[in-house]
Amino acid sequence: MSQTPVREALLRLEQLGLINVRPQSGTEVAYIDIVQLEQNHFLREALECEVVRRLAEQDNQGLVQHLLSILDMQESVSDDDVMLFAKLDELFHRTMFEAVGQLSLHQLIRSRSGHMDRVRRLHLPLEGKIKSVLEGHRAIVMGIQFNDLVHAVAQMREHLAGTIEKIHLLRDEFPNYFC
Repeated sequence: MSQTPVREALLRLEQLGLINVRPQSGTEVAYIDIVQLEQNHFLREALECEVVRRLAEQDNQGLVQHLLSILDMQESVSDDDVMLFAKLDELFHRTMFEAVGQLSLHQLIRSRSGHMDRVRRLHLPLEGKIKSVLEGHRAIVMGIQFNDLVHAVAQMREHLAGTIEKIHLLRDEFPNYFC
């Protein structure tokens, strides 16, 4: 492989804060930055709450059925296939952004979610987490389905808080991963 794509990939990872490049010294994986995590969570929460608020204002029965089918797929994933579950989780959230014509904002969130993705990989396998995610998704869909803006937004806020509220516990359990 040519050095150019490797160099570009390393530059991109460095821009995302996922690696530290030390010229003439080496490259290392960056620690998970809690301050950056909290800032990115703030952005995601603001955008996703607005998305579900807008969805709850509309008649979205087709979207509701699509979201429920994604949830059915998530429920059928075996407990040890965390990666597939996470991909379906991503599809669930992406589908809502797409429904309000804001896919580029979803891509913005994804471009800033490197540290959160790493934390999710630590948190998702823990007992009860997958069940909690599914319950949150169902509650969000219910708010959208019944045009209950307050419920939909509150459920999204609670759903997104699940991992960020556990950061300090995860940091205690995995101290070598966090700065």
